[in-house]
Amino acid sequence: METEDKTLIMRILSGETEEFRHLMRRHGGSLLAFIEGVVGNHEEAEDVVQETFVIAYRSLHQYDDGKASFATWLHRIAY
Repeated sequence: METEDKTLIMRILSGETEEFRHLMRRHGGSLLAFIEGVVGNHEEAEDVVQETFVIAYRSLHQYDDGKASFATWLHRIAY
């Protein structure tokens, strides 16, 4: 999975921004479950997930796969 994430991230950063939707599909469910456990409310969790993906998209150039997997990085943003 990490190899696929890395490939998608490289494509997104090289201008294929529409590929970000694949990262959202891959990680959206687990991120929603995580956030719902933190906030205890499904609707609020959905809002946080959306905000998290916006922040991740804007900050994708700062992601360092040598420090954490994309999923871990995403969960840190959400938290």
